[in-house]
Amino acid sequence: MKKTAVLFPGIGYTCKRPLLHYSAQMARLHDYRTIELDYGSDIHSMAARDDDAMLKVSDIVVERILPQLVSESLEKCDNVIFISKSVGTYIAYTCALRLGIPVQHFMMTPISPMLELVGNIDGIFISGTADPLVPAEDVMKAKAAHPDKAAMISEDCDHSMEIKSDPLGNIKRLYEIELLLDKRLQ
Repeated sequence: MKKTAVLFPGIGYTCKRPLLHYSAQMARLHDYRTIELDYGSDIHSMAARDDDAMLKVSDIVVERILPQLVSESLEKCDNVIFISKSVGTYIAYTCALRLGIPVQHFMMTPISPMLELVGNIDGIFISGTADPLVPAEDVMKAKAAHPDKAAMISEDCDHSMEIKSDPLGNIKRLYEIELLLDKRLQ
């Protein structure tokens, strides 16, 4: 059985940061081939932080990485999971549509435009209520509309699923997130 996990980072949150770094390790633990995307330093250094700017960046990134994903022959896999963070959630969603293949999604801190589409995915999302990029109202609206997709909504967590004054709680939360992913990969 051929299994692939594709990791879609955010703009400044690369695959080397904790949520994606440990997610890649978890996928490999379950015998998934991993593809850790890098959008290029021009993208990762952008200051796009509002929804319109992030959607424009998403369009650029999709055109840039789609040929790579096509070359990976994901359609031949028995199981494909897109593990995504921030603007990467929208990029992953768009790529899945463009590829036309069944994909499971594991979305971490999706941007507001993606929260509006979360009912269309096979998968789950996690978010915090103190995310400066995503209003808590958007998170709670998505949770209310799609409780089966809202795997973890953490009070007072920022866009990295952290609370700045709680390092031990942040480590525990990262562990809980990886347990959620572990269940999806089995």
